[in-house]
Amino acid sequence: MKRRVRIKDIARMANVSVGTVDRVIHRRGEVSEESFRKIMAILEKTGYEPNLIARSLSSGKTFNIVVLIPNPAQDEYWKMAEEGVHLAEEEWAHHRVHIKISHFNLYNKGSFKRAAQSLLKSNPDGVLTAPIFHQEALDFFAACQKKKIPFVLFNNN
Repeated sequence: MKRRVRIKDIARMANVSVGTVDRVIHRRGEVSEESFRKIMAILEKTGYEPNLIARSLSSGKTFNIVVLIPNPAQDEYWKMAEEGVHLAEEEWAHHRVHIKISHFNLYNKGSFKRAAQSLLKSNPDGVLTAPIFHQEALDFFAACQKKKIPFVLFNNN
């Protein structure tokens, strides 16, 4: 397995400090034009991607993910989906990822809309949902995009 490129590696390749690489990646602070170009070229060449787990551990931030699914009492399929979410929550808990499950009525568009609006008020770091109601789901995704909340869909074509 190929070793992941770290900020420390980028700094060594560019002959700059780790802090300079950090400022370029996060577009904050001042960096000379020459260092900026050199670091950006190395980032592109190496295919650098930030390690989100390392970032969460070092920042101390807890990531709040909301899963919006139909009530599992209404369909056996959603019981299995919810069990999978609980397994993921256990697996990711030590990485400061908190997962909250929010349910809606599988047969009621208004229930989905209310659950989605409530979810948006909590300003989650991410959303995982099943787009059961087409137009309502599109409206919800537009609201997520407006608030810059990433979302992932499952159980869709």
